[in-house]
Amino acid sequence: MWTIQDSRVRPAWRPRSAFSAKSFATSDVDEARDVLTHSYADHSIRTAGRVGRGFNFLHRVASSSQINIGYTTFGTDVDISAPPPRTSYIVCFSVRGHLTMSCGAESVVLTSDRVAVVPPTKPFGFREWSPDSCVVGIRISRGDLEGDLSTLLGRPIASPVDFEFGKVSTHGRGSTFLRTVDLIESELERPDGMSHESSLAARLSQLLITSLLTTQSHEYSEQLHEPAPAVSSSAVRRALDYVETDPSRVRTVSDIARAASVSVRAIEHGFRKHLGVSPMAYLKEVRLARVHDDLINGDPAETTITSTARRWGFTHLSRFSESYRQKYGVLPSETLRQRRGPGSFAGLRP
Repeated sequence: MWTIQDSRVRPAWRPRSAFSAKSFATSDVDEARDVLTHSYADHSIRTAGRVGRGFNFLHRVASSSQINIGYTTFGTDVDISAPPPRTSYIVCFSVRGHLTMSCGAESVVLTSDRVAVVPPTKPFGFREWSPDSCVVGIRISRGDLEGDLSTLLGRPIASPVDFEFGKVSTHGRGSTFLRTVDLIESELERPDGMSHESSLAARLSQLLITSLLTTQSHEYSEQLHEPAPAVSSSAVRRALDYVETDPSRVRTVSDIARAASVSVRAIEHGFRKHLGVSPMAYLKEVRLARVHDDLINGDPAETTITSTARRWGFTHLSRFSESYRQKYGVLPSETLRQRRGPGSFAGLRP
């Protein structure tokens, strides 16, 4: 878990494509409300018991264009009430202490063993905070979550996703979601982490959304875990054309599935059946081949490894270099020094 650092309350910010992290600390209830409104949704907040006694608000949040992930402590019991979030889903669990969370007519005690998800259509709130409570709150764009579910299913959904409120353990399959949160946290702490690269930040955001949809119970869960439908070879060809036309623009397997007009599960099954690899593994092979081709034909005086790798969608250079060495047996710099003329890329379709 991040260390929450004290800072003065700042005005609202506009999230960038990559994650931007902010920290806040205040003993003023109104300032705390303003901060949480920017992080999650409009709400009312009041301290329980004697006003202001023990109120010590600490909040750290990382924001991308798709999700916000924040840690919040108050140091005392507070009552929070919020109307339906409308444009977002709110995901909460406690990493320390306990509190009661409500959603519509339901309520549950949040601990480290439970994840609770608020849909866009229901009011929600928090009360009965233990003094040591630290809560993770994640706001997910409604359009991104429902769009991802539609892509996974291969068809539009008719209504907002209704997660089983507070009834899913973070153990077993549910632990996958928490590991995704842990991954994003660790990347935020690294100066060269994936969260600081816009394209990789988008992938991290979508990974979190997909892991939530596939590990937490809702009315579409059974459909997501049914056997993948058969996919035609023509759909696989459409996917291949999309990948090979411009591999640098492809961010996730969902992009490939949409280009082929099939579900994510269908395109994954189709790639493994017809090609023996996953869509993202195939994409990586195409990108490596494009880099290899550019380096062989490049002028060492003008071509750089960094610019060439980034041109084809590689943003983590140390991982790229290792993948390149594993495939070609040499480092990218060695290929550039030993260039032998044009014409090395001949396509990868089996």
